[in-house]
Amino acid sequence: MIFALGSILTAVVTLFVPVLIPRLGRVRTVTVVKLLGVPALILLGMSQSVLWAGAFYVLTILLIGGTFPNKGISDPIYTLFAMEVVKERERGTTNGIMHAFVEFPMGIGAALAGPFMAAGDWQTPYTLSALIFALAFVLYYLYFARIERRWPVLEPAPEMSGP
Repeated sequence: MIFALGSILTAVVTLFVPVLIPRLGRVRTVTVVKLLGVPALILLGMSQSVLWAGAFYVLTILLIGGTFPNKGISDPIYTLFAMEVVKERERGTTNGIMHAFVEFPMGIGAALAGPFMAAGDWQTPYTLSALIFALAFVLYYLYFARIERRWPVLEPAPEMSGP
């Protein structure tokens, strides 16, 4: 039920996140949404009950995202921005690199976190991952905010009148 709720809420809430783009911009929207998930990730590692762990898991999945197929609610904006700023012929390679840079760290993180969790220490790996995520989100903002200034938010295309 927890995984189903996370997936369903992600599908629904993702539809409303683009409302933030005109106010914050694409890069800031992605950064703010993902940084809001960092406390939920830390609290997930500290949870002592399935109810609280489930609630924080759903929040983490919504805001930060998770393993495939659970993407965060800001991931479509993140991907669209990446595809807008690279040349058309580089989009396939860029998408592959973006996917690899999600999968490789998750594999390494799982291998490093396993011994902690096997010993009953859930707080350390969740806290470390939250700090790494927070650093990554801030670095994303610092680097891409200046690039976004060159790529203004697209206005909706005018409606075509025709036969």
